[in-house]
Amino acid sequence: MGFADWEDETPWDRKKLFFPHDVYEQWFKVLRLSDKYRETCDKKGKGELAPLYADFGDIYSVDFSEWFYSDAQARKLSPRAVYLFAEPTSLRPRQLRAGEVVAEGDIVVAFPRDVLLRFAVSGVRTILEKELGKRKVGGELPTRARYRVSIRNPEVDAIKRAVRAFELKKKGDKKLHEIADDKDVAATGDGKAEKAQKVSKLVKRCEGYIEAAEKGQFPTTQ
Repeated sequence: MGFADWEDETPWDRKKLFFPHDVYEQWFKVLRLSDKYRETCDKKGKGELAPLYADFGDIYSVDFSEWFYSDAQARKLSPRAVYLFAEPTSLRPRQLRAGEVVAEGDIVVAFPRDVLLRFAVSGVRTILEKELGKRKVGGELPTRARYRVSIRNPEVDAIKRAVRAFELKKKGDKKLHEIADDKDVAATGDGKAEKAQKVSKLVKRCEGYIEAAEKGQFPTTQ
């Protein structure tokens, strides 16, 4: 099952993202740098990255704004962006409705209607302290999106620099130390060798981003 089989029943005003939109724009741009994904798109979804294509679609026939928004001016997410990145429900506590399916990872607490309020509050507190206390500080992000940004504070400017360095190196008309002087790379250093070394590190970092994006992850370089 992929995006084509998904039916969205969530009102627009509840479709929230965990990160700023520019993080997802970099994810989009990095995936576009993947030769494997381009080959899959050229083959209309057939190939090594077919499962990823079923969700992300052909990202070469549209720009980010067309792909991510149904109304860019209103910042209204497209159905695909909602499917990929939006939170399925609010992260705030809520009362379950009859027949509502519980999302994976939710903590469900039930008590009889005639319970005394002070006992209910005390009981809920005890359960939550036990369950939430299992979480590690700095551990997994509290997001349940289908595709999740892998770190808490992605540095968008650093990602942009790595992407730009990779693009210029791939273009092939500049040496590494010349790429360092590009205003969007800005890899300063004492002499050509140091500049070239810094650009090489940026390129390698972007290669890691691309490899991770091919696995549906971002922005890890592992």
